[in-house]
Amino acid sequence: MQKITDTTFPGELIRAFARAKKIFCFTGAGISKESGLPTYRDLDDGTWRQYDPMTFATYEGFMDNTPLVWNNYISRFRQIAAARPNPGHTALAEMSRLVPQFYVCTQNVDDLHERGGLAGTGHIHGSAANVRCIKCGRRYPTTEELLAEEITESNIPRCKACGGVLRPDIVWFGETVPVDVLEKAAEFAYTCDICMIIGTSMEVSGGYGLLSYAKAGGAVTVDINPNGSAVSRQCDYWLQGSAGNMLPALVEEMKKQNK
Repeated sequence: MQKITDTTFPGELIRAFARAKKIFCFTGAGISKESGLPTYRDLDDGTWRQYDPMTFATYEGFMDNTPLVWNNYISRFRQIAAARPNPGHTALAEMSRLVPQFYVCTQNVDDLHERGGLAGTGHIHGSAANVRCIKCGRRYPTTEELLAEEITESNIPRCKACGGVLRPDIVWFGETVPVDVLEKAAEFAYTCDICMIIGTSMEVSGGYGLLSYAKAGGAVTVDINPNGSAVSRQCDYWLQGSAGNMLPALVEEMKKQNK
């Protein structure tokens, strides 16, 4: 592992990015934290400290106290709606236009990658942009009207097609991550030229194995994170800094090489 603490990147790393035809990125809460979104580990509004996460991050908890869980997510979704993409998000979108094949799989439920200009993001833990019916599975966009109201027993959101209760389209504890997203991430990880892990230690269900796939496939592996982790030690390069600082600098170097 080569540790890099500023944007003076080694020549071999820049050449690897310039040659790359296929890049895979796996992003986590760190990249969204730069846009002002707290992670579930450092939320300071008291909600996650007042209640056991199993109360409102499981299907059983949702069914036992639907208004409580809905109002918690509405508060979180309002934060997401108010946040703006940061330079890390926009740099990834720009990088995607510099290589033939590019895929971002994220642990984040926000839509900052999409609003930053990146198409085709895979959300391994679901998306705050949608809600879905627990009865028929139909999905609906998360509307401003939904975010504007407080949920009570008398106005629980319901499906227009079958009348079933709507829930956040989020993967809760005990639920399975989307198979299509995980399969595409695994395929890209194994066949990519460069694998970037950004803002996550990957210590969650669904992220296991992707770095190993990349290493087994011969990819150059890069961790971008201000704080070291087991991932940093396993990668070829650890860029010790924020995504908002490191990614725009990488893109500029790629542009220079492509001239």
